[in-house]
Amino acid sequence: KVAVIDQSYPVFEHQVYQAAIPEYYMTGSSVASLSADSPTGQKLIYNIVSGDMYGDFSVDFNIGK
Repeated sequence: KVAVIDQSYPVFEHQVYQAAIPEYYMTGSSVASLSADSPTGQKLIYNIVSGDMYGDFSVDFNIGK
């Protein structure tokens, strides 16, 4: 699960995003890419807030990838 931290409510193209990852996926490969717009024009900061119990994933908090 990825969350966006902003004072406004971000606008996404879809309400739900899902990704299936093969067991032997190459480390460092992109799993998903998403973007949102801030109605107030503020910079959006993306963060993983759940679903990564072992810290296997990372997200570029500036671009959500």
